[in-house]
Amino acid sequence: LFPASAVDFIESERSELSRRRVYNEWGWGGYLAWRLGPEFPVFMDGRYVFHPLLAEASAAGSSGAAWRAFLDRWGVEWALVADRPLPPAHYDRYFHPRLWALAYRDGTARVYVRRGAFPEPWVATREALMRLSIRP
Repeated sequence: LFPASAVDFIESERSELSRRRVYNEWGWGGYLAWRLGPEFPVFMDGRYVFHPLLAEASAAGSSGAAWRAFLDRWGVEWALVADRPLPPAHYDRYFHPRLWALAYRDGTARVYVRRGAFPEPWVATREALMRLSIRP
């Protein structure tokens, strides 16, 4: 139910990912806050104060352009999303490869990082490992 292995990855990459703006799925927010603590502020969780974001995130899912505008509006630098059995083109539509890099994937979750927000050698290494299906 929860992205335990992805959070292990996130913890291992603490020096790059902490204190940066993340997008996370609503249902995982409480788990992320529990596992990662205040060093990793969640985008939203099950508390009522985040409910207006649910409608905004849902509407943004109508197209790749709307999604990217949503992430831009909130200054999101990396995202933790569910790894659903969808064609790669689906993810490319929402996390365009020119703008985002797949840094981690495990069958439950994916971690995308915004190009330009992270050191290019760090991004390139994680992308290469994903192509080889090896995790750092």
